[in-house]
Amino acid sequence: MRSLHQLAAPTVAALGLLLLAALPRSAGAQTLPGARDLMEKNDAAIGGRAALEKHTSFHQVGSMTVATAGIQAQIELFKLKPTKYLQKIVLGAIGEVTQGYDGKTAWTIQPGQGAVVLDSASAETFKSLADFFGNFHEQAKYRSIETVGIVDFEGSKCYKVKIVKLTGSE
Repeated sequence: MRSLHQLAAPTVAALGLLLLAALPRSAGAQTLPGARDLMEKNDAAIGGRAALEKHTSFHQVGSMTVATAGIQAQIELFKLKPTKYLQKIVLGAIGEVTQGYDGKTAWTIQPGQGAVVLDSASAETFKSLADFFGNFHEQAKYRSIETVGIVDFEGSKCYKVKIVKLTGSE
């Protein structure tokens, strides 16, 4: 598994969805595949929704680096079916940020700020992150999807897919 930097923040999480499939080495002037095809291949590669149905929870551990700010972080993520979510980010000397969603309320605990219940806009973001099947590409969740180009991701050529959710987030 690659690092979970895409799960650290909602906008970065969307970028994780954009890099769905590695290209063959001879993909120079190739026509871009359809985004729906790429999403279906990704879902099939993880065993489809049936594979996700077999589980009630998952736990992921990763790290991220914000090189421009000199920040290294350790990330731990928990999900519990259907919509419970907990994320812990340890930012070295800055401290630990804990965020979660219990199925009704989104909250965060940050160094020097304490516990805060999040407003409805932020709660929607965490509700989306808490969706146990959120990484499975159900077409009904999207306003639009399109393959927009080819990018380099950790040394591999990948297709970049622009996804606009029903909420309007990209």
